[in-house]
Amino acid sequence: RERHLRDGIMMWRYLRMAEEAFCVCTIIGALYWLITNGIASSKQRCDELAPFKKVLKGAWIPTSYGIDLTDVQWRSWREQAPLLIPLLVGCVFIRRRLVPPESGEKWKRATFTAYWGIAFAAGMHGSGMVWLTAALAVNFVVSRKLGADPRAVAWAWVFNLLLLGAAKVWGEEYWEELLSDWGFGFIASSPSFKRLFGLSLLDQIYNGVYEWTRPLNLTVLRLISFNIEAHQAAKRHESSTPMQEQGGGDKNKTEKGKEDAEDTLAREAVLKDWIDLPPDRAFLSYLAYILYPPLYVAGPIITFDDFLRQIVAPPPQNSAGPSQVTAGFFKLLRASASFLLLEVMLHFLYYHAVSLNLPRLLHTFPKHQVFIPPWEMMFLGFYMLNYMYLKFLTIWRATAAVAFLDGVTTTDNMNRCVCNNYTFGGFWRSWHRSLHVWILRYLYGPLGGHARRLVVVWPIFVFIGLWHDLELRWLAWALLNCFCICLEGFSLAYFRGPSCHALRQTWWWDRLCILGGVLNVYLLMVCNLAILYGFNGSYDYLCSFLLPYPGYSTWSDIVTANLIGFWWLCCGVTLMMRTRERERESGKLKRF
Repeated sequence: RERHLRDGIMMWRYLRMAEEAFCVCTIIGALYWLITNGIASSKQRCDELAPFKKVLKGAWIPTSYGIDLTDVQWRSWREQAPLLIPLLVGCVFIRRRLVPPESGEKWKRATFTAYWGIAFAAGMHGSGMVWLTAALAVNFVVSRKLGADPRAVAWAWVFNLLLLGAAKVWGEEYWEELLSDWGFGFIASSPSFKRLFGLSLLDQIYNGVYEWTRPLNLTVLRLISFNIEAHQAAKRHESSTPMQEQGGGDKNKTEKGKEDAEDTLAREAVLKDWIDLPPDRAFLSYLAYILYPPLYVAGPIITFDDFLRQIVAPPPQNSAGPSQVTAGFFKLLRASASFLLLEVMLHFLYYHAVSLNLPRLLHTFPKHQVFIPPWEMMFLGFYMLNYMYLKFLTIWRATAAVAFLDGVTTTDNMNRCVCNNYTFGGFWRSWHRSLHVWILRYLYGPLGGHARRLVVVWPIFVFIGLWHDLELRWLAWALLNCFCICLEGFSLAYFRGPSCHALRQTWWWDRLCILGGVLNVYLLMVCNLAILYGFNGSYDYLCSFLLPYPGYSTWSDIVTANLIGFWWLCCGVTLMMRTRERERESGKLKRF
């Protein structure tokens, strides 16, 4: 009997290995077919559509028609990074030379970093630095004055939300367009109106290379973190009771739990020292956090207590040394590798330009001139998600690597590949992870946490959508994600309940989970593409590969494209689930 059982287990393992090998071969073949046909389609579109070719920029790869730089955010980063990253790395080594960790002065590095941040922000924003400094000073003074007062939390949210709202509507362009739509264009053209958004005398000297409102999204998150952490530190300072003592002893704690407890106590100790600092020294430490140059423009986000802990009392693994420098440059090398991969993609696959002009391509141009077949529309969604992943991966890895060279360790914002997610919960725990951690700390927990997760997800996603931009497409993205997260939550609760216990023991339960994962992948693509297309555009996008167009695509084309796409996704979800199983067996399971 034992022999038969052992033989059955071996046979099961061989079947699983064969299944994985089949799925790997399928995915490799699918990617090869999609990439080669996508390149051919991009070249054909350039040959047949003259306006399309005009949006491409000059290429540095000889065989390319051009490079697709229609993404303003990436184009700006691509132009500035070759100067910005070496400049920041150079400043890091100057800091290491002038203020080494062995200097023994705890707050000297914070002061140096503050002046570095002020110089960096002033160089970027020019006269806009006046407005930014005023906002930061008001926030600091009020937060310091309130201290342990419960109103400090209300101030943190109200002031910073008003600041964020003002930043969204700041600038002549926004109001010129709005006033012109209302028939008051003459107001927008007056010189006194233009002086509202800048100090004209300073603008004539230097108005900066980057508007002060553009990085304010991340600045507001740092300000909220500062206000809340300073408020909690003031409360502990008044009661003289550390947080760890309130939670009881450390019996039966794991090694990881003890490390976390020690780190929390170290953060509390640094905050306690900060509370006792004179106002001028405290203000400089505050500016060092808010304006920290490597993370100021793009992140990742780091909390105030964590930042102070790392620059004032760094743990042994963060102390300066050759090993840290080597690891930092290796991280920069990884960012460079993803940068080169993205460059190659943009030289041969012009789908960001297609996505940006999708409404025109679908509704303005005649179908005989521009027709995008169903398979290509599905590939467009897949490409755009991978493009956004690779773009942000490159930016965040580069900035995090510079911060690491300076002894500041941040959260890895992309700790799972975008193609290795089949649940909404898992996807949003690994995409922009530092923002996820910030939300858990300052929104999710205070609003009710896990017990009310399907309720609090609505205000959280609406906040994050409007935090990105005051546009309807971001609201569409937020509401669609909330709906799908709730649908996923109800489904998991039902299938994990006692009523489905017998179902979970059947051989086809695994296949049912794969089908559910494929449905989730479809929904993830649609929800996140709402960022690009909004409500109406998402409907047009879905119709383009779910419904035929007379004379150009038939039901046969639609069914064939969707069945093949479904088969490829089944193979992909199977590999994702087998990866999770190996993680569980090795004890290294990520909850996301």
